[in-house]
Amino acid sequence: MVKLMINNVAGLNSQGKLTAALTKARSYDVILYQETKLRRRKLNEIRAKWGHPDVFMASCQGDFSRRGVLTLFSPNFNVQHLECIEDNEGQYLINLVSHHTTNIMIVNFYGDPESDHNALQTLRRLETAINDLAQQYQIQEKIIGGDFNFVVDDNDTSSGTRRPNTEALWQTMEADLEIYDLAVLFTQIPERTYFRHRMEWTNARYDRFYTSHGLLTGAELKILPRVGDHAPVELKVLETEMGHKPWRIDDGTLDSTNGVESVHAIIGEALREYVDDPEEEVDVVELQHFIDFEMHRPLDVLTRVITLLRNKLKEITRTNQIARRRKEKHLIDNLIHKRAQHTSLNTPESLEELEEARTRLNLHQTQRAATAAENSFVRYARAGERVTNYHFSIQNRNRVARTIRELHVPDNNAVNQLRTINSCEVVNFMSQKFGEIAREDQTVGNTSIGQFLGQTLSDEATKCPAHLTDMLDAELTSEQLKNAVDKMKNKSCPGPLGLSNRLLKIMFPLIQEVLVKAGNALLFSDAPPEIPRWLFHRTVVFIPKPGKSPTSEDSYRGLSMLENIFKMYSTEMASRMARILKLTQDPEQYGFTEGKSCMEPTRTIIDTILHANQNNQPLVVLSTDLYKAFDTISLDHIERSLDFFEFPAKYKNAFMRLARNGTLQFEINGHLSEDFHLNRGTGQGDPKSSFCFNMCVTPLNLYLSRSPEVPRYRTGEVEVGPAYFADDNGCLFDGANVQGILRTVEKIVAYKDVSGLELNPTKCEFLAVNCPQETIDQLCRIGMKQVPRLKHLGVIIEQSGEVLEEHNFRPIIDKMERIARRFATLTSTPLGRALYAKFLLGSLYVHRLQNGLIGDQTMQHMTEALLYMTWTRARMTEDQLGYRVHVAKARVIQPPSYGGLYLPSPGIQNTTLRILWLRKFTEEYSSQGWFKLLTQELERLRRPSITAHMRLGTKEWRKTATKLTERAPYWANVFKAGERIQELTIKQNKLWHMIPIFGSSEGDDTVTMGSLEHDNPMARPIMNSQLAVVGQLFKVNRVGQIIASTLKTRDEVSQEFRGIDQTLWTSMVGLVNSVKRRFRLTIQAEAAIQTRETALVSLVRQYSKGCSAANRLLLRAEREQWPQGEVPPSHRTYLQDGVTQIDKNSFMKAFTSLYKSDLLPAVKWTSLQVLLRTLWTKVKESRNRGGDDRCLNCELKPEHTAHMLFQCNLATGVLQKLATCINHVTDDDIDLTLDAVLFHHFPNCRDKQVKSTLIDVMMITKHVLYRLRFRENIDRHPTVKLVFITVILELQKYILLKTKNGDDTEMFKSINLKLRQEINWTT
Repeated sequence: MVKLMINNVAGLNSQGKLTAALTKARSYDVILYQETKLRRRKLNEIRAKWGHPDVFMASCQGDFSRRGVLTLFSPNFNVQHLECIEDNEGQYLINLVSHHTTNIMIVNFYGDPESDHNALQTLRRLETAINDLAQQYQIQEKIIGGDFNFVVDDNDTSSGTRRPNTEALWQTMEADLEIYDLAVLFTQIPERTYFRHRMEWTNARYDRFYTSHGLLTGAELKILPRVGDHAPVELKVLETEMGHKPWRIDDGTLDSTNGVESVHAIIGEALREYVDDPEEEVDVVELQHFIDFEMHRPLDVLTRVITLLRNKLKEITRTNQIARRRKEKHLIDNLIHKRAQHTSLNTPESLEELEEARTRLNLHQTQRAATAAENSFVRYARAGERVTNYHFSIQNRNRVARTIRELHVPDNNAVNQLRTINSCEVVNFMSQKFGEIAREDQTVGNTSIGQFLGQTLSDEATKCPAHLTDMLDAELTSEQLKNAVDKMKNKSCPGPLGLSNRLLKIMFPLIQEVLVKAGNALLFSDAPPEIPRWLFHRTVVFIPKPGKSPTSEDSYRGLSMLENIFKMYSTEMASRMARILKLTQDPEQYGFTEGKSCMEPTRTIIDTILHANQNNQPLVVLSTDLYKAFDTISLDHIERSLDFFEFPAKYKNAFMRLARNGTLQFEINGHLSEDFHLNRGTGQGDPKSSFCFNMCVTPLNLYLSRSPEVPRYRTGEVEVGPAYFADDNGCLFDGANVQGILRTVEKIVAYKDVSGLELNPTKCEFLAVNCPQETIDQLCRIGMKQVPRLKHLGVIIEQSGEVLEEHNFRPIIDKMERIARRFATLTSTPLGRALYAKFLLGSLYVHRLQNGLIGDQTMQHMTEALLYMTWTRARMTEDQLGYRVHVAKARVIQPPSYGGLYLPSPGIQNTTLRILWLRKFTEEYSSQGWFKLLTQELERLRRPSITAHMRLGTKEWRKTATKLTERAPYWANVFKAGERIQELTIKQNKLWHMIPIFGSSEGDDTVTMGSLEHDNPMARPIMNSQLAVVGQLFKVNRVGQIIASTLKTRDEVSQEFRGIDQTLWTSMVGLVNSVKRRFRLTIQAEAAIQTRETALVSLVRQYSKGCSAANRLLLRAEREQWPQGEVPPSHRTYLQDGVTQIDKNSFMKAFTSLYKSDLLPAVKWTSLQVLLRTLWTKVKESRNRGGDDRCLNCELKPEHTAHMLFQCNLATGVLQKLATCINHVTDDDIDLTLDAVLFHHFPNCRDKQVKSTLIDVMMITKHVLYRLRFRENIDRHPTVKLVFITVILELQKYILLKTKNGDDTEMFKSINLKLRQEINWTT
């Protein structure tokens, strides 16, 4: 579908409104704005903000304070612009575009609002312009939309003012252009779109869309929520087809029972062809077990199943689409005929026939939309305000589209000149370019891996262990393939056949034996099988690289769209290889390696640069660029690498059968290229690709890390090797050995003869620190580029080693603010926007925060962007967007059970992210560059080692942080975080027995011979023993529990560990007594198990991933500082006003129950506002603005929350009947008290499932009662029956959602049925 929108914006000169308008436009293919009041000089600025040149403007040449139209085309909308006509008075724009093979005229029109005469003159100019255009071009389709400022029917306006001359001309133009008003065509009484000053009594239908006949079928028109005087109007029309439009299954059909049954039937039909005399009663799941695979090749059976399934599903889809469109086209033609007939005859009979035709069309469209609407509701309920890939895609909407409009490439006929390749030529150019890359390079392989490395390094390389051979060679099992299928994401793009991952998950139980046998025949048979083309064929699409010019041929990377069955086999082979690579690849390879991330190599580079600066040592940091790294690896090199690392022959053959035999086609601008054989490359998008690349590049990495020929950076005995992340290499060279650097570069270049990987020196960048000019000049002579700062894995590092906020965080903050403005809509609640803020905004800065430090001002800007996104509402004024806050800033970062929204806090994250480093403070990481440099710095400062700190108390962490501040401020921050996290872990979790003996904060800072600190030489030998925590000084019972009343003697401790001086023992006893006093109540109440782990080690071991554990600690510490306590203040005010008497625990449970519910966010938001006491009522309105505070539903008493939802006559009547219905379907005697309604407090309800259901029903009821305040017919009081009808409809939607999720809905259905019976609703 192509999405268009029209909107009168009443001026776009303020930055706030312009930004909001551009943000809204990114959701559409074409957007038409009227009354923009923009000057012509604004065009370039708007194009820059839009990020694309397809922006068109018409401005009034005289008075800039009025008129003006603006048309924007999305970069993702593939059109070729043929002509653009701008009105000098700023009242229309005509764009003629070619979309695929169709010429479409799109008119953005703003009718003159002043008089009939002026409006007529405007329309005549438009008519002339359209006629002139029609003489030059053949126009197949037309779309005219805008604010017309006149109507053509009395039913379209509340005012008697009409413009007869303008209307008459427009009706003539309608007939001549053969265009149709969609609202009139599809609806009996079209909605009005203009409301003067928001007054309901002055309105008209000025904003309209007209289309030609060819676009009517499948068209959808929608009036959107109004922000200003004019409501936006949205139009969707079917996209004309062109070129290669691959079929793919609509996963929505798999939601229905019929869809799944069709899949089962088709698979059963295919399998029965291979079963001799199958019994009729055999279930389709059992059919696979009756196949004689000795007689029938498993690959043949699999091919037949896939072929028949695809053909039949495709035919079903095609037949349904054709039938639906034919019927709709017939109904539209009939409606047009009846409309023309009524216009001519104007009789009651002709009107009745017109209404009958319109009703039939509406009924058809309703049936067509019913399934789509149902699926849309379920998708929104599941993901609308939850975190999905959709939300991450929103933040990238302004990225370059996949459509390649043009390329600028070197001109072979002119030196240093570029020539332009247009969209028509791009297809052939890119196919030839990447087709050449896919071809085998005959020059590769002249040098073997052994020759490249030499004998010594070849022998040192770790090979595949013999004990893992059986794992590699084992045949595939059903369990392994099922695990691979379960990991597949449902939303991943399917391969060329169009069969989705979700379909494969449905198919798998029916054909798992076929898949296992086919896989084993394919991979592990002695003789190479005949391989079906469909299984190995792939489509390669081109994805633009972020931040690269869209006109450069090298700004795109190919991504392989493979069949999911192939990916299933590839996933299992990749998982086996991954276990070997952990042993064989270079330890400094961080990419695609479990337990490693991008923060370590970046830290190594930063620390090395800092070290070189501080010690005045010459350093060259070289960032290498391997041309099309994943696409150019030789297949022979993959096989030779498997041999070199001594993978068993059986596994090697299986792996190479997957690597070879592939064919591919390039999809460019909707066109498919010819077939190419895949003769090199790992194929990005293939599950085994990343592991295969790591294996193939390991010989080069080993050479750079271990060869004595490489001038690696050294400091004393410490040598810092390169840091690798897949194909992003950061080489750290001794800047004083330029000849060694040049020889190393030559060696990297020579690796092409081994692997096919080509280093392009002209694309390499280097950072020089303390290097002589001669060194820099020699590197520049071979084409390398010296840079003042280096970007490594997204972090910009200065020559000084600093990670400046200006270059790393300021752009992130700007992006956060842009995304925040994009979500300033009325359609999402703060509940949903808090999630968006957490995952869309919070994800932007986390990576850089892992390796950088931020100041208070930057932290404040980030926090403001997060808050702005959460609270902003679409209440536009000329200068700004207003917003209202419902939760205090201090509380909004807290978990839901404390009345917060769990909004990220950059300040807290600045500490919690450091736990990622604390996990790496073990000997396992001692070979990494950052570990070596930090160890050296700690030795220089005479501080304990990295690993020793994990056994020490907070005082030692604090001392180390203080000493690191001057030379290593980042690590000082890490050690401060370690101190804070350990302190809170002990305090909040009452881990008295895990308090470190040495370096504890108990006691003073005076260092004596009895001090349990690192500065005391008497204590150091014991620090290195196994004696670490206070709990080890106590005796234990038979089950290992500490006997807190019985301390071991000095002799017992000395015998168990090592001799302890009496002075130290006295200090230990003093520490124990201090701990016992501090944790007296905990020691008396709880038994503790003896351990030698410190509290910090226990925390890191228990939570092996993420930062949530540390985050909880710091959030709790924040709450403990609140003078009013942890409970939201609304509980205190409710108590003071006598609304409730429930205790704080019950009150806070209401928050938890709310967040656990699957109800729509809008429904939950009403209940959350009740709990927070921020629900907008007439009482609050009268306090702020004055006026009547009486209830809108009864007009008897003041409308506060308790009255509106419980005490009002309407609420009382609803709740009484609702209680009757509930007690009819439950065994418990449920009383809908005020506490139950407002605070979800059901003390008599014992069953958790029943209680959860009651809470959901109450939240729906509260939401309905509250939303009735905003009804259109405000003068009429709502009835109990109206409330029940609305509740029933909401319950039906919720039942649908829970059914789709596979949840139990019996109680909901019973309550819903009883509600229907209560009001005698049988339809």
